[in-house]
Amino acid sequence: GTQAKKDRAQVKQQVDQMKQQEYLIKQLTDQMKKQGDQIKQLGDQIKIQKDQIKVQKDQIKQQGTQAKKDRAQVKQQVDQMKQQEYLIKQLTDQMKKQGDQIKQ
Repeated sequence: GTQAKKDRAQVKQQVDQMKQQEYLIKQLTDQMKKQGDQIKQLGDQIKIQKDQIKVQKDQIKQQGTQAKKDRAQVKQQVDQMKQQEYLIKQLTDQMKKQGDQIKQ
C-alpha cells in the first residue's frame, strides 16, 4: 500500500519535472525566435547602409571631377562613409554575437 503511494508520488514528481522542462524549452524557443528576428532586422539595416554607401561613392566620383570647391563636401561625405562602415562593422559583430548565442 505504502509502496503504491510512493510510486504515485514519484510519477507525479517526474510529470512535474517534464512540464517544467517543456516550459523552459518553450521559453528558449521564443527567445531564439526573437533573436532570429533581431538578426534579420540587423541584416536589413546593413543592406540599407551598404546601398547608401554605394550611392555616396558614386556621388563622390561625380563631385571629384566637378570642382575644387566641392572638396570640403567630398571630405565630409568620406567621413560619413567611414562612420557608416564603422556602424556596419558594429552591427555585423553584434549579429555574430547573437548568432553564437543562438548556437549555444
